Order: sequence, then C-alpha cells, then structure tokens
Amino acid sequence: MKAVFIATMVPVQGPTIISLKPDDYLSNKEKKEVALISMPVGGKDGEFCSVALNNYHTCCILIVLPPIDEELDSRDTPTSIGFLLDPYENPIPYKNLIEDFIEKSKTHGIFTLDFLKKVLPELFKLKNSSSINIPYGKSSSFNISITDR
Repeated sequence: MKAVFIATMVPVQGPTIISLKPDDYLSNKEKKEVALISMPVGGKDGEFCSVALNNYHTCCILIVLPPIDEELDSRDTPTSIGFLLDPYENPIPYKNLIEDFIEKSKTHGIFTLDFLKKVLPELFKLKNSSSINIPYGKSSSFNISITDR
C-alpha cells in the first residue's frame, strides 16, 4: 500500500480529494485524476472501483453521505474511500477491509465524513500492520484487519 484517500463531490468544484495520507504522495494533477476515477459516473452506494493508473493501482468503494454544504447543494454527497496500491497488488483484501470498516462504523453510528477524515491516519497504519484499532468516542474502538495481501 502506498497511500489512503477520501475523495468527494465538492459543490461547484466537482470530484476532489479532501484527505490523503501521506499528505504529499500525489501531485495536484494526480489528485485530480484519482478523484475522477474514484467517482464513477452513475456509481451506486457500496460499489467497488479498481483502476490501474500510472505507477499505482487505485481501489475504492463509493459511499453516499449527507450533504457537505446544504446551502450550495442539498443532495447527498457521493464520496469514496480508497487505497493507492502497487500496480500488481491484489485489491480484493483492501475492498474487504473497506467494507468491514464501513459496516462497523455504521453499526456504531459514527459513519460521517468528519469521522472518515479523522481516522484516515489510522487506516494508513495498515501499510505496516495487518490489524488496527479504530478509536471512537472517549474510550471505545473497533478492530479491522486485512488478510491475504
């Protein structure tokens, strides 16, 4: 794994990477490319996207969150959370990990854009580990693991 990101449909701007770890991994041009491919036209909530691009492989899941700014656009906001992988790395373990993360976050009632941005650094720790704890609230957490890399 090279990086982890969140891309969303920002009113007026269009698809935009709003959080990336490590912060400086992509150039501005690459950020635009990744944002565009991670937000497939006509994509549906829960849809998996995997695309090889340049020297990395993008794998992400499209999710739908409440509007970012109701004054600009009152519609729900298409968002994707994903990983940038080595070109020949298997994306399926990452797909399974993201699905598990989304399910557990929704179960605990914490699945928001703010929460996603807050835990992105934790997800990046999977670069050197196969299991991490995702903290939420004052003293709660849940575990997610990646297998069969």
